[in-house]
Amino acid sequence: AVAGLAGAALGLGLSSGGAATGPVADGRQVFERSCQLCHLAGGTRAGGVGPRLSGRGLSATRIRGQVVNGGGGMPAGLAAGDDLDDVVAYVVSIQRASARRLTPTRSLRRALRRAFLRGLPRSARAGVRGPLVGNPRRPSSRVQWARLGSVEWAIATFSRRGRGTRGQPEIFRRRVRGRWVDLGPSNGCLKRVPTRVRALWRVSRGKCS
Repeated sequence: AVAGLAGAALGLGLSSGGAATGPVADGRQVFERSCQLCHLAGGTRAGGVGPRLSGRGLSATRIRGQVVNGGGGMPAGLAAGDDLDDVVAYVVSIQRASARRLTPTRSLRRALRRAFLRGLPRSARAGVRGPLVGNPRRPSSRVQWARLGSVEWAIATFSRRGRGTRGQPEIFRRRVRGRWVDLGPSNGCLKRVPTRVRALWRVSRGKCS
């Protein structure tokens, strides 16, 4: 998947005439010369021979190693010296992932319930209700789901016998197509959820100590 890192950095297709200089701008030009055919739109679009590179959270070390060593169908040594430093800077610059809202499904609700119940003693599981439908006036009480890069986030509210919805909503996280992990009750503080995801959900950070 990382095989086309060099190509992504070269694929913007921007004119160099009068362009700004600096590692990122220069790396963009290197990317154009060496990688455009495999990584489309400067590495920001899927569909080429190489994968999309933007928004994947790739580290500078990983990018550099891929460009130097190649692999996965990508030739080694597509850039060296200052060109290598610049193309790494460019690919790093397109790593900021965009958040995407996902529509909660019945299977998602079942998966979140299973993750929640795994963290409870067996004796406490019988009295659990949820995920609850939520209050339309309180977004944090509804099931919310989003993807940021290769990680998915969700919040859901559960009711427990003798506790009601105290401490809710619950915060969940997983790698894409992985198993949901219950990070525990929010207790009114959603700072563990990335800012861009909270913005999609239209929920605030909450009261955090």
